[in-house]
Amino acid sequence: MFSPGQIVDKNTVEKVVPQILNDNIFATIDALAKRNAKLANKLINTQLSLGMNEQQLLTMIAYQFRNMVLIKSLTEQGIGEGRLASVSKLHPYVVQKTRVFIKDFSAAKLSKVFSILHKVDVAIKTGKTPPQVGLDILTAQVMSR
Repeated sequence: MFSPGQIVDKNTVEKVVPQILNDNIFATIDALAKRNAKLANKLINTQLSLGMNEQQLLTMIAYQFRNMVLIKSLTEQGIGEGRLASVSKLHPYVVQKTRVFIKDFSAAKLSKVFSILHKVDVAIKTGKTPPQVGLDILTAQVMSR
């Protein structure tokens, strides 16, 4: 992507960093799904160090878990792989990645995690919980069986 001696300016960084953040959210969700706390925390901290704030990260995680609940539900209703993207109105790539993640969660666990996400989000937005603590609580709860 870059040549030796090439100057990396602000525009170059802005073009590259959002892609890194988007790619890392899938890796973060995968680490959470696999209950790999060390990797999940590392990826969360990396995203925060790249400039994403806790609320943005929480929103992205919530979006992915919402997708997981949706795809799990549609799959359990008998919607075939070929129709999941059109029925869910999600991009086929998102459906493909999500299908991998849902294998590690029961519908009940996904529902529980989504409920925890909501509680953490409200606690952060109302000032009852510092954002970093909220992310730590979420990570710990997802890791529990």
